[in-house]
Amino acid sequence: MNCLDVKLNDDDTWRCEQVRSPDCYEPSTELSVRNLLDSAEPLQQISPKRKWTCCLTCGTYWRVWLEERIARPSIDWSPKLFKKKCGRAPALDIDRVLALVREAVPDLILTQYKEPDLAEDEGTWIFYLANIENDATLESPTGMCPFIAEHSDMKSTAEGVSATTVEQAAKFVIDYLAAQNISK
Repeated sequence: MNCLDVKLNDDDTWRCEQVRSPDCYEPSTELSVRNLLDSAEPLQQISPKRKWTCCLTCGTYWRVWLEERIARPSIDWSPKLFKKKCGRAPALDIDRVLALVREAVPDLILTQYKEPDLAEDEGTWIFYLANIENDATLESPTGMCPFIAEHSDMKSTAEGVSATTVEQAAKFVIDYLAAQNISK
């Protein structure tokens, strides 16, 4: 089981915890499979095994495996999609990296690698800009430092570098995206 997995309650609900900042928790939002299936915002089918929905309070995307009775948060962010005042809790190092990169690169788009199989590793975050093919990636199975940092110009994964702090990871992404933006 992934460290971020949340078991569904007997009534098919789970809580999305939110923070305004790393030290300031917000009231949680209760999400429900039954309510979402009957609402105007139904769970979206991604694969036969997994569905997804979005917490309207914080913008966290949730993947739900009904058979396994597990919900798992993920990150998909672009300036057009969400301008929420709070984020998901617990705030992970990847969330802090995103905040730093977003401040420096306002047109950032971020997506988390997501396989339909619950057992697959989803600890890869891909940072890119619209209309630019190259990207920077950070990998960590837990969303916490250290990250393996790579970019499209590397010839192999052996060239990846270790970012042991949030600041190092953010600087790696910012510097690479800035160079891509200049060359476009």
